[in-house]
Amino acid sequence: MLVYHFFRVYTYRHWPNPMLLCVIENNGLGLSVWVPHRNPCDQTHHMPIITPAYPCMNSGYNVSTSTLHVMREQFQFVYLN
Repeated sequence: MLVYHFFRVYTYRHWPNPMLLCVIENNGLGLSVWVPHRNPCDQTHHMPIITPAYPCMNSGYNVSTSTLHVMREQFQFVYLN
């Protein structure tokens, strides 16, 4: 059931809205945190999946437009079959 829900969520997800498990925190320790309104580079990410541990970072930063398209096709294929 968990795998079914995973593919359902990723099939219908509206990217590039970030996927968050918790609120992004900046503990002031000087580590780089994913903040798209401050860092223009973070705004260009196509599939932001933000890690819940400090420092919050995008685990999907390498996803390009074409790889996102391929992954969405595969998520849909698995979910609908």
